[in-house]
Amino acid sequence: SLHASGNSYFNGGKVGIGTPAPSNLLSVEGAIAGDYLAEFKQSHAVAGASYGVNICGGTNASDQAFRVANEAEVTLLIVLGDGNVGIGTNVPSKLLHVYNNTAGTPAEVVIENATANYNAALQIKTTVSEWDVGSNIVAAVGSFEVYERTGGSAANRFTILSGGSVGIGTTNPGQLLEVGNDG
Repeated sequence: SLHASGNSYFNGGKVGIGTPAPSNLLSVEGAIAGDYLAEFKQSHAVAGASYGVNICGGTNASDQAFRVANEAEVTLLIVLGDGNVGIGTNVPSKLLHVYNNTAGTPAEVVIENATANYNAALQIKTTVSEWDVGSNIVAAVGSFEVYERTGGSAANRFTILSGGSVGIGTTNPGQLLEVGNDG
């Protein structure tokens, strides 16, 4: 049962924790410095049977299934009912839409591998082709590459080494620009 002395309230079918006037079916409010307001922790340790939080909501692009905002109610992250995800926008127009409206600050996405000498790449894949764009895929450490993995073949198509040499069809250009056929 809930007790008013513990800052938990029932109010017209709504439950408030830390507020006597909940605005939603469940409202949790608090002012806790240096710690989280809430934590959901699943301690079941069997692989494949330990689930976190399931959020179901939204049926189309006009519904908000999940939203994270700052104290000023500015949306930081949103998932719409159609599955589009927005970072910095309330209206993501694609599956992932990253938006920045801060002057002098670039809109950047970081893909980082903290393991030395291993690649960090973005994979672009359809039912008929697969490409990697990134660093250290097969060429020297510090390289930028476009690598194809289509139809059972795997080949580097374009490389820029850390010194600026560019290779088309080669992973190790010996000139400022070298066109070769490594595969």
